[in-house]
Amino acid sequence: MNSSTVSIALPADLFKGMAAIVTGGSRGVGRATALRLAEGGANVVINYLQNHAEADKTVELCRDKGVEAIAVQGDVSEFMAAKNVADKALEAFGRIDLLVLNAGISEGAPIEVMS
Repeated sequence: MNSSTVSIALPADLFKGMAAIVTGGSRGVGRATALRLAEGGANVVINYLQNHAEADKTVELCRDKGVEAIAVQGDVSEFMAAKNVADKALEAFGRIDLLVLNAGISEGAPIEVMS
């Protein structure tokens, strides 16, 4: 097995006209997911907890793909913060079509033994 990367482009209109929320979207898996959604034409809400600069970078990278994107800070484990993220998405895009619930922490243990 070789270690080369294979790139598979998404059709630019796959998610055209849709709006997505990606929690934990400022870096890592969340950022990669947001970028793929943007590549497919979705407008994206990048939810983040603390790192405003990383969230802004993800917004910029999504916009570079020709879509609209915004960053919304909030701890989505709290109801009012999650509601705020949804409200900002509706305000910006008028709809929510896709949710990627990526936010979370790792306690360094198998999921079945986490509290």
